[in-house]
Amino acid sequence: MIQPEGSLSPWEAFHQSLRGRISEQAYNTWFKDLVFSELVDRQLLAVAPEPYFLDYVIVQFGQEISQAATEVLGVGATLSIKPNGNNGGGDRALQPVEPQIPSLLPTKEPTTLPQLDWTSLNPKYRFDNFIEGDGNRMARSAAMAVANNPGETIFNPLFVYGDVGLGKTHLVQAIGNMVNANHPDFQVLYLSSDTFYHHFIEMLKSNRSTDFNKIYRNVNVLILDDIQFLTGKTKTQIEFFHTFNTLYQAGRQIVLSSDRPPKDLEGMEFRLVSRLGSGFTIDLQPLDEETRMAILQNRAEEEQVAIPADVIQYIANNITSNNRDLERALIHVMAMASLMKEQISMPLARRALRRIVTQRPRTVSIDNIQKVVANHFGMPDTKLREKVRTKQVANARHIAMFLSHRLTSFTKKDIGQYFGGKDHSTVIYAIQTVEKKLSVDEDYRQVVEDLSRRLKMSPDQ
Repeated sequence: MIQPEGSLSPWEAFHQSLRGRISEQAYNTWFKDLVFSELVDRQLLAVAPEPYFLDYVIVQFGQEISQAATEVLGVGATLSIKPNGNNGGGDRALQPVEPQIPSLLPTKEPTTLPQLDWTSLNPKYRFDNFIEGDGNRMARSAAMAVANNPGETIFNPLFVYGDVGLGKTHLVQAIGNMVNANHPDFQVLYLSSDTFYHHFIEMLKSNRSTDFNKIYRNVNVLILDDIQFLTGKTKTQIEFFHTFNTLYQAGRQIVLSSDRPPKDLEGMEFRLVSRLGSGFTIDLQPLDEETRMAILQNRAEEEQVAIPADVIQYIANNITSNNRDLERALIHVMAMASLMKEQISMPLARRALRRIVTQRPRTVSIDNIQKVVANHFGMPDTKLREKVRTKQVANARHIAMFLSHRLTSFTKKDIGQYFGGKDHSTVIYAIQTVEKKLSVDEDYRQVVEDLSRRLKMSPDQ
C-alpha cells in the first residue's frame, strides 16, 4: 500500500490526489463538498451532496476516482458513494470503482506472448469525432500519420502534451483504435503510466521479468498516457528506458502523452528525457470559441438531444478551460433537465451551471493586457501593435504576449493577430524570451507577477 504523505488522513490524501487529476473547476463543483463517511478496510465511503450526483459522477470521473483511490490505498482500493438521505435521492448507491489494473500473469503458456485483450482502448475515441481547431490541428495531423503508418514515419516517438482536458487521451487512443482497425494482426498496447508502474512493482515482487518483457517489448504500438506520473520513480523509469530502446530499435511505434513537454519533466532521468524528446513533440493549445461550440454540438448529437443554439453559446462563452469541462457542463445541463422533467432552455442552463459560472475566474482580455502593460512602461498601447522595435517597446510587447498566453484561452496564432498581425512564431519567441528572463532575473519576475495580479483584479475586461 502507498502511504499518504505526512500526516494526511486517507480521505485528505484521496482529495489531494484527485485534485491533481481533474481541473480545479471540476473539483470544486463535484468533489469539494463530498462528505467522508467512514473507512472500511480499503474502501472509502462517502455521502453525495446532491441528488443527481450519482447519475453523473461515475460516468465522468470514474477513471480519476479509481486512480486516486489506488494511489492512496493501493491496488484493490475502492470508493463507494451513497446519496444523502435528506436530499430526495432515494437509496441508490454507486458501485465501488475498481482500478483498471489488469493482471500481469499471461493467459497462455509462459512460452507464448500473452493476449493483450486488456489494453482498455475506449472505442468512442476516434479521429472522426475529434473536433479539430487551430489549437490541435497539427497534433491531429501527426497522430493521423502515425495511425496510418505506425513505426514508419518521422513521428516516432510521438509526444503529445497539454493541459488537462484538451484531448490528449482522445487523440492517442484514436491512434490505437485506427491501428487496430487497419492492422488486426498488430499488438496495440494502451495504458496509463500508473498501470505500467504497478505492473513493474508486481513483476519485482513475483520475479516474473520474462513475462513482463513479453508483454511490453513485443508490441507493435505502445501508447503510454500521462507519463508525468513516472517522475520520481527511478527504477520504473530505468525499466521503461530499456523497454523504449527495445521497441524503438525494432521499428515499433511509441506514443506518449503528458501535461508538460519532456524538458519540464522534473524528477525524470536525463537519458529518458532525451529519448522522450527524440521524435516529434507537439502541444495542444486551449480551444477557441468556434471549436468549443463545435464540441458541444457534436456531443449533443451523439446524445441525440436537441440543445438550443443560445444554450450552446452560453456554455461555450462561460466554460473556456478545456473540452472535458465543456462536456461535463453540457451533461450537467442535460441531467438537470431529465431530473426536473423540463425542456432544456437558457433559464434551466443558468440554474444548472450557476455554481460553475459564479466560481469561474474572470476572463482577462488581450485588449486590457495591452493597456495595463503599456501603461506600466509609460507608452500608449498602440505601440504594442505597431512595427516598433526599440528595446523598451519589444520588452513590453514580449511581456504582453506572454501574459496573453498565460491568462487567456487564445491560441498563439490568435494572440499574434492582436499584436498587429504578428506570426505565431513571433509569439512563441516572446514567450520563450520571457520564460528565460523569469528564471534568472528576480526583479523582472516581480514585475511580471505584479502585472499578472493586477490584470486578474482589474474590472476593465
